[in-house]
Amino acid sequence: MWLRWIAGLSVVFALALVAPTSGASKPPNRPIYFIHGWNLNADTDCASTWGAMTKNFNAWGLKGTRDLANLKAGQIPFHTVAYYHGDKNCNTRIDADGDHSKSLPLPAAPLPGPQPHREGSSTPNTPIEHLAYHLAWNIYDTYSSRNVPIDVVAHSMGGLIIRYALAATERHVADFPPYLLVEDVVTLGTPHGGSRGHRFAPSLQGSEMDPGSSFIKSLVKFGFNPQGRGGTDWTTAGSDDDTAVAADRAVGTDRDRDPRDKYIGSQHKVWYTAVNHLEHSDYYKVATKNATAIAWVATKGKPFGSHPLAIVYPMRMAYFALQSPGN
Repeated sequence: MWLRWIAGLSVVFALALVAPTSGASKPPNRPIYFIHGWNLNADTDCASTWGAMTKNFNAWGLKGTRDLANLKAGQIPFHTVAYYHGDKNCNTRIDADGDHSKSLPLPAAPLPGPQPHREGSSTPNTPIEHLAYHLAWNIYDTYSSRNVPIDVVAHSMGGLIIRYALAATERHVADFPPYLLVEDVVTLGTPHGGSRGHRFAPSLQGSEMDPGSSFIKSLVKFGFNPQGRGGTDWTTAGSDDDTAVAADRAVGTDRDRDPRDKYIGSQHKVWYTAVNHLEHSDYYKVATKNATAIAWVATKGKPFGSHPLAIVYPMRMAYFALQSPGN
C-alpha cells in the first residue's frame, strides 16, 4: 500500500520526511496525463503549470519527458493536456479525438461569454462532459486500444474531466470508447463535491462545479468510484487553505470525515490542514522534497486517522501515489 511512506503512528508527530521503504517498488513505466483545471480566459500555460511537477518527477525516478517528438527509449511520455482554444505549451491537444457528429451535443452558451466552440476548440462554456468525451477517445486511441495502461494527475476541474471520462466509459454511454486502461488517478483540489460557492462562475463549467449542481449530484451517483478495465486506484487530495475548493469536497468526504466516502469513493484520501498554507494553485507548485506537512489520511476500507499524520507535500505525494500496487 502506498501509505507505507507515512510515518508510523508511534512517531506521528516527529515530522521527519517519510520515504518509501527499501522494498518499495520501482517507479512504474506508464505514460502520465497531466490535466489542468478551469481557466476563465481559456489560456492555460502547460509549461508553467506542470513544469515543476514533471521536473521533480524526473528527479525522483520517473524518467519522462514533455518533448514527445523526441521521446527516447525508456522515457515515459508526459502528456500535458490542452482543451481550451488558448492553451499553450501543451503537447497533447484533445479537440480532434472522437467523432463530433456523435459526441455529446454542445448547447448554446447559457451565460454571457464565448460559445462552447471557438477556433475549433473549447471555451469555459463547453460542458465538462464534452471535454471528457474527447479525453476518453484520446486515451483510448493512443494507449488503451494498444493495451497500454496510463496514469493521470489532475488539478481542479481536470479531475472531474477524467472522472466523467472513466464513469461514462465504464457505463457504456453512447459514443464513448469501449474501455479505458487507467491504472492510477491523483486529483489535487478537484471539486468532487462542488466548489466554494460560485468560485468558478460565470461560465457553464463554473455552474457545473457549483455545490449542489445537477452535474455534481449526478456524478456522485453516476461515477462514485469509476474504474477502468483492470481497476483504477484513486487518490484525492484537498487543503483547508484552498479558497476555491473546500478540503472535504476535494477529498470527497464529510466535514467531520464521517462518512469517509461522501462525494467520491476514492481508495486514498489526503486532507492537508491549515498549518500548511496550501492554496488552490500550490498543489502543483510546491516542490519541497525534504519537507513534511500535516494531513488527515484515510485508505480503502479504513476511516480517517484519529490524529493528523506527518506526510509529504502534494507534489511528492502524487509521485508516491502513482506507485500504488493497486486498488
